[in-house]
Amino acid sequence: MEADDGIVHADSAYTGDAIETILEAHGVTGEMCEKGYRDHPLTKAQKKRNRKKSTIWVCVEPMFAFMTNTMKEGLNMRWIGLPRSTAGIGLLNLVYNLARYEQIMR
Repeated sequence: MEADDGIVHADSAYTGDAIETILEAHGVTGEMCEKGYRDHPLTKAQKKRNRKKSTIWVCVEPMFAFMTNTMKEGLNMRWIGLPRSTAGIGLLNLVYNLARYEQIMR
């Protein structure tokens, strides 16, 4: 996370005071979806805000889910140095793009 990112979009799993403190320390605004609780469901206004907030992260979430569930060994990055890490992440992205291309063409 970089300070010039500006806004972080996330689902309701990332709500809480600890997350807000970290975001404020980095000068980043958090756009986290609100959580409903037992006997305290979300109001219509909260649902509407959640729908608006989730439009950004819902486009990116499947990529991370695919990498986490399918490419587990590739995510165990144990490289030392920025050039090696950059190359490894680039190769992970290439593999993801090839797998996605194959799914689309199927």
